[in-house]
Amino acid sequence: MMNSQSFSLPTMVPSSSVINSSVTSNLSTNNPPSKSVLISKPFKCSECGRSFAQLTELELHEMSHAAERPYRCELCGKTFAQTSALVKHQRVHTGEKPYKCPMCGKTFALSSGLVLHKRIHTGERPHTCPLCGKKFISSSHLALHLRSHTGERKYKCNVCGKLFLQSSHLVRHKAIHTGEKPFKCEDCGKNFGRASHLKTHRRVHTGERPFKCTQCEKAFTQKAGLILHIRLHTGERPYKCDKCGKNFRSSAHLMSHQLLESGERNFKCTTCSKAFKQVQCKHFSLSYHHLSNKSPNAPYNQCCVQNVTWLQ
Repeated sequence: MMNSQSFSLPTMVPSSSVINSSVTSNLSTNNPPSKSVLISKPFKCSECGRSFAQLTELELHEMSHAAERPYRCELCGKTFAQTSALVKHQRVHTGEKPYKCPMCGKTFALSSGLVLHKRIHTGERPHTCPLCGKKFISSSHLALHLRSHTGERKYKCNVCGKLFLQSSHLVRHKAIHTGEKPFKCEDCGKNFGRASHLKTHRRVHTGERPFKCTQCEKAFTQKAGLILHIRLHTGERPYKCDKCGKNFRSSAHLMSHQLLESGERNFKCTTCSKAFKQVQCKHFSLSYHHLSNKSPNAPYNQCCVQNVTWLQ
């Protein structure tokens, strides 16, 4: 319940000098003031700067400010204008996530979060970049993307000076300098620099594939895999080679194409020192290199890309 609040009121009533002279003349002749008459507004709200002609109007207005955020969180003291906003905020403290995705079971604290998440499954991307045509699931994602066109990178690493579009990207980057990997897999003991990387890794052990294609039911461990797969259905190829105009489904496919076009051999096998134009790995739908060089004790599905290094 709101506590009553008192307001300090001005003790001086404005003199006739602050009243428009045309109003004074109308009053002195007993004529009712016309609608065109402009009355001065000497009573100004110290909170928002709005002015009023009458003291009572100012008093009523000031009460609206006092009632703007009457709902306070008992845990952190943050205030809100509506009870519904307070209820949503309290989920930050309680961890309650009442909105569940019917496709993968992921839960969210806000219904808006669920709406955006569902677009991962459906492939819906209603926000289009006016400069390059790339599509995004939310306006905030589009706003961040637009910085790539403007070159705006506000977040700078104080160690190496590298600039980033988002603060979260800077935080991730700093782990390169610190080498910190605080997130450990309970199943195999492998450490990760980010909680999201650990979460994705654990799907190797659990077999979970939460990202499902609605057109063919194929499932993926990561959102990026689903996005690439959906482009097989839609035919979308957003990455274009600036030399020949050919389009590709992913930046990796474009990069591989550009290396082939340039004739550069930027990948070197650490086993035999042979150089290649592209990574040779079945996980990238490319051929194996030197199957005989794989350790006889290694599992068949071990990625041979670990034996290939990028030549600077």
